Amino acid sequence: MTITSAQAKISPSVLLAAASIVVIWPTAFSFIKMGLEYFSPLGLMTFRMLCGMAAMLAYVLVRRYPLPRGRDLLALAISGLCGVGLYSYFINLACQTITAGETAFLIALNPLFVALAGWWFYQEKIGYKTLTGMAISLSGVGLITLSSHGISLELGTLYGVMSGLAFAVYIVVQKPLFSRYPMDLIGAYSAIFGGLFFLPFLPSVSHELFAPLPLKAYLIFVYLGLVSTAAGFLVWSYVLKHVTRMQAASIVYLLPFSAAVNAMWMTHEYMAPSAW
Repeated sequence: MTITSAQAKISPSVLLAAASIVVIWPTAFSFIKMGLEYFSPLGLMTFRMLCGMAAMLAYVLVRRYPLPRGRDLLALAISGLCGVGLYSYFINLACQTITAGETAFLIALNPLFVALAGWWFYQEKIGYKTLTGMAISLSGVGLITLSSHGISLELGTLYGVMSGLAFAVYIVVQKPLFSRYPMDLIGAYSAIFGGLFFLPFLPSVSHELFAPLPLKAYLIFVYLGLVSTAAGFLVWSYVLKHVTRMQAASIVYLLPFSAAVNAMWMTHEYMAPSAW
């Protein structure tokens, strides 16, 4: 299915899938914040990625999906590294010093990066509406930084921006694959590659699993692996197949508000009023 930038109509099933993403993914910010009470950022990330990878390996085996080859395999590897692995890891690092809501708002820089990448790699035009959105995004980053940390730039802010950049790479790299592969194959292999990149870190963090931890700690990374990573990226691949790059990036604009509300409920974190 080919979708041009002129197509603005989205089917009800795609809208429902997008709505589920707006609900499910923002919970990850709060679960990460809670998980960091029990695990290191690398440990939580590794356990989450391997849990998601195991689920997706089972999925592709049941579906009997072949492994793509050549440049497509490389594209999936980059997609998994950036959009699944680095995106989530930078969120872990950001949540150490700034709130879950602030992290989510910084990731809303994603449309800016997607627009620039589309212009650079695909010669897509950047209209005045997109330029206005870029200006708003940059202003938002400035407000979050100043309202929370004064004129000093918190390291967590940089990690939040880097997370948004990694996810933009994921959107741009993955989109051309939908004309050649089923959407769930792309989502599944992206999650598998995301796990593979963190597999070498397992020996150095495995001791964290055997510490005296409550059941809640284990349920956190299982939720992150099965729901946020495995199910989340399968649904997101379905959405991404049926919308343009800019429409997909626009959906990301809704995530921060959902994440901020969720953080107030789950972790009792409140952003400064000016950051909204």
